[in-house]
Amino acid sequence: MKKILDAHRRVVENALLLVLFSAVLLVLTGLTAGGNTVANTETVAFSFLLVVLFSAFFGNLFVSVVVSLVATLCFDYFYLPPFGTLNVNSFPDWISLFSFLIVAVLISHLTASATRTKTANNRLEATMNQLNTLGHWLISKKNDELSLTLIAQEITRVFSFPYCSIHVYSLGKWDHHLGAAATELSDQVELAIQQVDQPLGWTDLLVETDLGVRYVSIQKGTETFAVMAVKDSVTTTESLKALAYLIGIRLSTT
Repeated sequence: MKKILDAHRRVVENALLLVLFSAVLLVLTGLTAGGNTVANTETVAFSFLLVVLFSAFFGNLFVSVVVSLVATLCFDYFYLPPFGTLNVNSFPDWISLFSFLIVAVLISHLTASATRTKTANNRLEATMNQLNTLGHWLISKKNDELSLTLIAQEITRVFSFPYCSIHVYSLGKWDHHLGAAATELSDQVELAIQQVDQPLGWTDLLVETDLGVRYVSIQKGTETFAVMAVKDSVTTTESLKALAYLIGIRLSTT
């Protein structure tokens, strides 16, 4: 549900940004076009490109591309002869128009790409800090103080996962170690894992189910020791594998 709400929120935010930056273009056009022109064509083009740049920075690629198209239409309609039409009479004006469009779209793509890269880097840095925090906690615990339930609880706390549990196969069944209070989701996850054959059948669970839960193996050396189940839409698969590897290293010393 949270994932759906976040997706809807992003759609609404991008729609509002699209309206906002399109309105900015229209205001700039109203200030500079017609008989009371206060800027030449070059200044207008530069101002429009700045609006496109900001739309790519604050919005996504779709928002900035649409704003680029709106800017191009305004530039053509109000600033290239014959004025007040979308027709372009001279070849140099065609070059100006297409050059403006290409530059606007390139700015959109590069800025949106840089924003995505920055977001990914920030997420990676946050994950590394979380792994470091968990690693220090694991090292600080003596063997007789450590349990799978405590590990699941600490993972839930450090990574702010909505759900985390660790499952170990013992005496013909999977033992369930939960990181938070039992919920309907924990019952569903436990039921799903109980139906998995040991030792390798758990790989059937690697793909996300309708529960939105991801499953990662925890190994002692080359042997699968346990399965960690987490519900999270942000952490990458590589980060979850690193988390499981960290737990496996610590458990191999117990």
